[in-house]
Amino acid sequence: MRKLLIAATAIFSLIGASAQAQVVKTVESGRDVIYSRGHTPATSVQLTTNGGSRASAILANSCGIVRVSANQATPDSININGTARSIATPVSLSGAPVCNGSTPPWDGGTTSAARRDPNGNFYFSGYTPNQAATVAVRAGGNRTARANGCGIARFAEPAEGNPWGTDFSFAIGGTNYTLGSVTAQNYGPLCRNVGSSGSPTYLRYEAAQ
Repeated sequence: MRKLLIAATAIFSLIGASAQAQVVKTVESGRDVIYSRGHTPATSVQLTTNGGSRASAILANSCGIVRVSANQATPDSININGTARSIATPVSLSGAPVCNGSTPPWDGGTTSAARRDPNGNFYFSGYTPNQAATVAVRAGGNRTARANGCGIARFAEPAEGNPWGTDFSFAIGGTNYTLGSVTAQNYGPLCRNVGSSGSPTYLRYEAAQ
């Protein structure tokens, strides 16, 4: 009985501590995830970002074209192998470019204009075929997530396109944050029905060690 009481006290201690932190972050499957609590359950929560950039490796295709995925937001800037590529006036494509062997479908190499397909993906030529290029994307825009039964909204770092860096800045509910300054947790909060009331509440929300 004493052990059960201690365990219950520990759980509700974590719940109480979480009430002091509106926004926290954790890592899930190698990606940063932001959790924002204190919202009305089942409502839409908006995250507005001014951008952030984490360099990632993107494999060029057989004719040296690097594809930057349109993911969640329109890029403000794209940097490949340390050099900024202009995206101000991209050439429109009807679909993904098709290589003619090792020859790209347009000339100009790294000085050529960016291309963009109807889905918003960008394409850049002039790189070593079948080798990875280092790509950093800075993107601003809005994202939305639906708060769960505990009033918690979850925002995950994109798997590709514009992954976050520690300089990633964002706002939720009028409050500004940077990813590097948000409190890190070992786990995100679990929303479960506990007790006999049927009202959902947190079950785990512990500080990083």
